[in-house]
Parts: sequence; C-alpha cells; structure tokens
Amino acid sequence: MIGLCAGHSRNTTGERLWEWQHCAQVQQRLSTILMDCGHQVVVPPLEYWQMDNDTALKNKVRLFNRRQVDLAIEIHVNSGGGKYSTVLYWDKDGKFSPGGRQLAQCISNQFASMKRIISSWKAAGPRSQSSMGRNLYFLNETHMPSVITEMGFKDAPEQREFFDSKTGPIVHAELIHLGIEEYIR
Repeated sequence: MIGLCAGHSRNTTGERLWEWQHCAQVQQRLSTILMDCGHQVVVPPLEYWQMDNDTALKNKVRLFNRRQVDLAIEIHVNSGGGKYSTVLYWDKDGKFSPGGRQLAQCISNQFASMKRIISSWKAAGPRSQSSMGRNLYFLNETHMPSVITEMGFKDAPEQREFFDSKTGPIVHAELIHLGIEEYIR
C-alpha cells in the first residue's frame, strides 16, 4: 500500500499555491497510474487540502501511519535558486532509513533522465534530510520508508516552463511511478 500526497495545501498563497496546484495534478495522475498497475494507494481526503499547511501535513502523516502504508511519498517542487532534482529521506544522529534511502535512490535514478529533455537539468541524487540542513516533519513522523520528492526548482525558468507545460505533470508522475516500480522490484 502506497501513501501519496502533494506537498502543502490549497489554503495558501503565491508560489506555494502554484506548487500545491502542480503537485496535486501529479498526485492525481500518479495515483491513477499506480492503481492501474494493481497497487493500493492511500491519498488524503479532499478536506485536508482546505486546512492550513501545518494542519494538513499533520493529518497526512497521521493518515499514512494509521493506514500502515508500506511507502509514503510527498511530492514537492523546490525553490531557492537551484537547477537540480533530489529526493530526501529520513536520517538522524547517524541513523537512517535503509528503505527510505533505497526508495530515494530509485526515484532519483528516474529524475536523472530529465537531462535528456532539458540539458541544464542536474540530478543531485538521494539526500538525507540532515545533509540538506533540514529537519522535516513528514520524514520524522512517518513510520514507514518515506521520501520527499523535489523534481526541480520552480524558480529556474527552464524548469518552471517544463512544470507549466501540458506534459510536465504527466512526466513528473511517470518518473516517480518508474522509481516506485524499481524500488518494489
């Protein structure tokens, strides 16, 4: 069983709202792909998207833990001036989630293929949250292998153009799907 959610919530503004809208499209498409392949998928109910960001996040984590999903994936698009993709997994005090790191590697392998579409796209590979200077609630509080995907940067013009294209959410969802299938095999 796979827990799948878009980062943030609809109850936000500006670039975070743009990110939620894009990632919600990816979540919907990815959920359909996974179910068509025979996987059970758990997605947050629509009312979570009306909550403020922090409340929605806590409810998503509780849902995945309560349903005891086998994998949990939160879909994001990064910001802050980079041009790379990465997938974050849990670590703390020298310990890490082997399943989370392996899932992050499998999805990162797929994100690396974006270089064929946009030559300046870089794949930073899987990263532990601490290596990025982060302490992320989603990774810290889920009880199963979990990752946060960041396929690219919404403030990198070429990447933003790709995300805004008709095929952007389709490719984004398919690359995560291929990474999940690689992990399951």
